[in-house]
Amino acid sequence: MNALQLSRSADLPPVGAAAEVAELWAWALPLGLLGAWTCFQKVPGANWPLWTIAAATGLLVVTRRCEHSNALSRTHAALGLAAILSIAAAVTANPVADGLIFLSVASLFGFSLLATAMRTGDIGLLSLIRAPLDVSRLLFGEAAARVAETFAIVRMRDTVPIVRGSTMALAFAATLFLLLSAADPTLADWRQIAWDTVLSRMFLARDVFFVALTMLLLGGYGLAARKPKPTPETSASSGHSRSTSAARFSHIERVMVLGAAIALFTVFFAAELSHQPTSSALHLMPGETFAEATHRGFGEMIIAAVLCAIVIIALDQHALRGERELSVRLLSVGVVLASLVVVACAYLRVHYYEAAYGYTQQRLYVQICCGMVLMSLLCLAWELRSAIHIPRLIRHVALTAIACVAGLSYWNHSAWIVDANVGRYARTGKLDVDYLERLGRISPDAIPALIEALPHLTPADAQRVRESLRRTSPDQSILQPQPAAGEPSWYEWSLRRVAARSALRAAGLDGSTTR
Repeated sequence: MNALQLSRSADLPPVGAAAEVAELWAWALPLGLLGAWTCFQKVPGANWPLWTIAAATGLLVVTRRCEHSNALSRTHAALGLAAILSIAAAVTANPVADGLIFLSVASLFGFSLLATAMRTGDIGLLSLIRAPLDVSRLLFGEAAARVAETFAIVRMRDTVPIVRGSTMALAFAATLFLLLSAADPTLADWRQIAWDTVLSRMFLARDVFFVALTMLLLGGYGLAARKPKPTPETSASSGHSRSTSAARFSHIERVMVLGAAIALFTVFFAAELSHQPTSSALHLMPGETFAEATHRGFGEMIIAAVLCAIVIIALDQHALRGERELSVRLLSVGVVLASLVVVACAYLRVHYYEAAYGYTQQRLYVQICCGMVLMSLLCLAWELRSAIHIPRLIRHVALTAIACVAGLSYWNHSAWIVDANVGRYARTGKLDVDYLERLGRISPDAIPALIEALPHLTPADAQRVRESLRRTSPDQSILQPQPAAGEPSWYEWSLRRVAARSALRAAGLDGSTTR
């Protein structure tokens, strides 16, 4: 039995009243329709914050009776961050940023449901790792229970006339429509449109999306509306209760492990400093290129730093506290500081690579990943003032990751990459025109900057970029690589997509593929 196993017979109260079920459907059905209308195979834009804010509002309404202030405050904070991140979809037109926004918002909603279901904001590491599986199981299980509950309520004596009357009215209206459509051409056209729509594969796919989204919403809102009893496993996984049986490492063992890490880092730093420094502070092995020297060990350095953090946390969570606790913590801080230096070295290697070969989105993402690892290590160092509080550390690391995603989404990093490469071209005469063409195709955010950079390129390079932009459409996304025909809907509005269209139109490059 895991931390989120909520027994329907013992841990949950009896089925709710008809008013509660009606409230859940009143939120789930319209939001399912809204999502199917504005988000299914649509370009990300204003539709994402529109649906996210509406869904978050529904979750807050159904959790208004939650008695646990800690869980409720954490739910409010997570939903507020999800709303802020979703607004970035109406700002950026970068497909990668859209994907990160989607994953972040989904994770924040998952955390909100997890905190609401467990009635605590302090979620343990093991529960967080199992969260995707547990949340999915709970959502669909709760949705099935609420559907069964709905049928049970519908079978009540007072509702039988309403259901029976509605069914007969719909059947009668459909029969009349079929009869009258044979006599009126307009109704005949409507009948044919309805028939074609029903048989349309797109209609069926949209129906499946609507049903799945509605069931997820019904399960999530139903889970939030219930008041489960806390299970023993829940309190054990929260990180507050640490039984003495889990403490296995004495201060001697911890000092040995941490001391070995510091000794190894010392040898590594000494070996790095012993090399003859080059202009880029990279040591080239015989027959090794600059690119190979830059890539050498980059991933391993990041993994080493993360592994050190995991070891420190594991030792602290399973420690036997004693008189030498301060010494062990100082050693832990020393390992964290050494890990910070290693991450900084990995960052510098990418920086040198950019200086030599230019700036790309992938290289920028790697640098941001280094910064996120560095901030996470600083959060760990702050926790080492006393016993590490896992839920608080997880929240700090999650906020760091969310800040990185928000920064990438609101900051036009694609335009910055174009400007940085053009500036590097002015200084060195080196430019990767192929990448600029590809960047314009994969990120509409870069289109205005590319058009502004055309006068600074050679005529041949400028013509290549211009022809590539002529075949580029800003109305595409990571969910819909091929832009649909016709004018975009109002809910697909995005600030930088509009700017890209305007820039193409002003430069006379809005060909037939643009809208």
